[in-house]
Amino acid sequence: MICKLNQQPVLKKLLLLTLVSFILIHASKAQSVALRDSLLKKIKTLPNDSNLVIALNQLAFAYQLKRPDSTYLLAQQSYELSRNIHYPLGEARALNVMAISFSQLGDYAKALKMFNQSKIAFIELKDTRNTVVTLSNIADFYMQQGEWQNGLNKMKESYTLYEVNV
Repeated sequence: MICKLNQQPVLKKLLLLTLVSFILIHASKAQSVALRDSLLKKIKTLPNDSNLVIALNQLAFAYQLKRPDSTYLLAQQSYELSRNIHYPLGEARALNVMAISFSQLGDYAKALKMFNQSKIAFIELKDTRNTVVTLSNIADFYMQQGEWQNGLNKMKESYTLYEVNV
């Protein structure tokens, strides 16, 4: 049975959320060399605190398309520092960035494991915004693998959480 979109407002919303997610993902991938250079300089001057964790995660994310191996190493460094300084938000963000790097490197099992660990960490932190983002990342992950039903289910979960908390 084929559904008409004008009869399915939920499907319209999901389609819009998926489109927005893809636009945001692709826009975020357009990180500039200047940003990476700026973050590299900043990292060299920061003490081992939450500001360094944030900068490491930002730099790792900026490298995700061009150097996913560097993305992983920087996110791993951020994760370890976050654990050492007891900064759970930094840990959760680093897990999400590591998941992105594993996905880029083709290690899909590790990517999904890291995405799920990140999602759980954000839920425990009661960080709805980052939980929604991580669920959207998981949906995108499934869709890239051709697992459309799983992707749609995660997108629905993401959208429902977003809608309830807006």
